[in-house]
Amino acid sequence: MRKTRGTNGGARRDDIIAKAAHLMQEKGYGGISVQEIADALNFSKANFFYHLRSKQNLLHAIFVEPLKFTIGRLEEIVQREDSGEARLRAIVDLYVHLVVERAAEMQVWFKEKGHLSPAHRAEVTRLERRVGALLEGFFSAGVARGEFRDIDPFVAMNAIVAMCFSLTRWPQLQKRFSLRELSDQMQQLACGALLVGGRARRPAARARRRLG
Repeated sequence: MRKTRGTNGGARRDDIIAKAAHLMQEKGYGGISVQEIADALNFSKANFFYHLRSKQNLLHAIFVEPLKFTIGRLEEIVQREDSGEARLRAIVDLYVHLVVERAAEMQVWFKEKGHLSPAHRAEVTRLERRVGALLEGFFSAGVARGEFRDIDPFVAMNAIVAMCFSLTRWPQLQKRFSLRELSDQMQQLACGALLVGGRARRPAARARRRLG
């Protein structure tokens, strides 16, 4: 689900961000240099600066680009004419893919936000609030239609997102289950918790394996 770009320059920028996120996950923002990032990608510091200009801009991109991607996908999902359950499933699937496919970037989110510049932190906060508004608006509308339980929207949607983000702390689950199976089980949990009556329509290919 990683966003792809149409130009070689954009693809190279994505490569830099992904590799740098892995390095930051291992060593921390303060523990890596631009030279180390360039060496890991087999190109020069000048090439790095051409694409991202500074290590601070790199950190900013690690935060902002996934947020912008998420906002675009959420806007598309909540505007569908599907049932509340179908859209809730799509939201959970989005987050499961996000945290599994961008696991290193998510770990950087948890650890390195304090290294953002004030201007970059303000932008990240604005984007996070937009995500929150989309999720809470979706859930509030579902409560009003009688599809979802009457739970505070902030509590409900933050609990679902936190459940998906917990996958970053349990990498062994990715060895036991396919991404599709993980997503299906998270969808079942979300629907069971939030749908009125706690009943969810079972998809045809439901994961059946259990943790040992």
